[in-house]
Amino acid sequence: MNTPILNVRGIGPAAATLLAENGISSAEQLAQQKVGTLAAIKGFSETRARQVIADAAALFTTSTVSKPEEPAAKKEQRAEKQKTDKKSATKKAAKKGNKKSSAQKTKKKKKGKKGKKKK
Repeated sequence: MNTPILNVRGIGPAAATLLAENGISSAEQLAQQKVGTLAAIKGFSETRARQVIADAAALFTTSTVSKPEEPAAKKEQRAEKQKTDKKSATKKAAKKGNKKSSAQKTKKKKKGKKGKKKK
């Protein structure tokens, strides 16, 4: 399949001519170029080369967007943080529960004293 290079965003007739003179005549070929190779062509800076290569490649990628794979070290850090957060939450809940039960105990003691009559 030869997709016209003019279909790539940022490539007009003048750029297409420059690229054709350097052996790049289709969007597929442009998508496979290395930034340094393209930047060596007059009229293409490294930034522009990177952009048009990405734009050419975008013509051939599927429409489903997938999340980039997270590095293993980062996954481990996130998992460890989740464990720590979970333990912390459990401890807070336990403390809260203990405070509540001690408060309830205090109320019961007070109720017990009120119910007694003095002799």
